[in-house]
Amino acid sequence: MTTDKFIRRSKIIAEHLSEIAFHSDRIELEGVLHPVNSELREVVSAQERLLNAVERLLDKLPGRTVSQKP
Repeated sequence: MTTDKFIRRSKIIAEHLSEIAFHSDRIELEGVLHPVNSELREVVSAQERLLNAVERLLDKLPGRTVSQKP
């Protein structure tokens, strides 16, 4: 995957997550984001794996001396 494609896909993911957050009240009322929802579990699991992998990668970048974790 090229860097450009990686950046584009990252933006698409961010946009989709923002849309989910924007509709969270309605989504929760309809039960779509209920913890037993398989799609939600899949997204949360993927998000956790991505965050962990990104943090490991950032820790290995040359010249990066301070971890900037929230």
